[in-house]
Amino acid sequence: MVDHRPVAVFGATGQVGRAVADGLHAAGVPVRGIVRGQPQRATLWPVYPVQRWDTDTLAPVLSGCRAAFCMVPLVPQAEDLGRAQHRALAAAGVEHVVRLSVLREVIQAQLRLGQLHGALDEDFRRHGFAGAILHPDSFMQNLLGSAASIRAGVLQDATGDGAMGWIDAADIAAVASSLLKRDCDGQLHALNLTGPEMLTHRDVATRLGQWLGRPVTYQDLSPAALGDQLRRYGVPVFLVDIFCELAAWTRSTDVTRLPTPPTPQWLARAPHRLEQFLAAHNNVFPATAPG
Repeated sequence: MVDHRPVAVFGATGQVGRAVADGLHAAGVPVRGIVRGQPQRATLWPVYPVQRWDTDTLAPVLSGCRAAFCMVPLVPQAEDLGRAQHRALAAAGVEHVVRLSVLREVIQAQLRLGQLHGALDEDFRRHGFAGAILHPDSFMQNLLGSAASIRAGVLQDATGDGAMGWIDAADIAAVASSLLKRDCDGQLHALNLTGPEMLTHRDVATRLGQWLGRPVTYQDLSPAALGDQLRRYGVPVFLVDIFCELAAWTRSTDVTRLPTPPTPQWLARAPHRLEQFLAAHNNVFPATAPG
C-alpha cells in the first residue's frame, strides 16, 4: 500500500533542501517545504515560511507527515534551532528523519562546526529517530561563491596541499531523497559522503583551467589572510571563524581521508565528478574547451 502522507523538508530553498524537495516531488511524494523566510523562487511544492522552529509553531506544518529532512542554517543560534527542530519532530510523531550533519572527521577534531553538529547528532540520537545522519565533505557548490575570481584566473583559499572529497550537493540530496522515498527500516544509518576523488584546491584550479580553456592559478593564503579577506567581503564573524578553522585543519591534518562515495543502495548512479558539476553550472563556468 502506497503511503501518500507528506514529507517535511526543512531548509527547502537551500542548496541541499531544495534538491531533496524537488527529488521527492518528481517521485510523486507530497512535500511540505519549511523555510525561515520567504522563498526567492517559485517551487513545484507548497512552501511554509516559519520563522520560529519551535514545537507549537511547527505543529500544524508537521501534522500528518510521515518523514522529514532536517538541517540547520549556519547562524549563531544554529544549535538552538536544531534542538527545537528535533523536539517538534518528536512531538509530531515523525520517526523517519534524515539529518544533514558534517564530515565525521570534523566532529572528531572538535572544530567549531564539528562541535555544533556533534551536539546536534547526539540530540538527534537521544530522540530515537530512525533514518540517517549524513556526514558530507566539502560542497562543490562552494566554488560558486568564487566564480568571478575563478573566471579571472585565480582560485583562493587557505587549505595548502590538503585534499578534500568534494561532493556535489545534488548527490547529497539524491541520497537523502532515496532514503526518504522508501519505507523506514527502523535503523539509524550514519553515512560519510564524499565525491569520487580527493582533490586539493590546486587540483581543482588545474581542472577549472582545463574546463574554461585558460589557466586558473591556486593562490594559497594563510588562514589569517583568508579571514581578513572574508571580513572585507562582509562575511559575518561567526562564519569567518568557522571557514578559517576548517581551512587550517585541512592544510595541517594528518587524518587520512579517503573517498567514500554513496553506495548503490542509496545512490543508483556514480557520484558526480567535478566536470559534471561544472557542466550543470555552465552558465557560471562556461566551457570553452572540449569536454
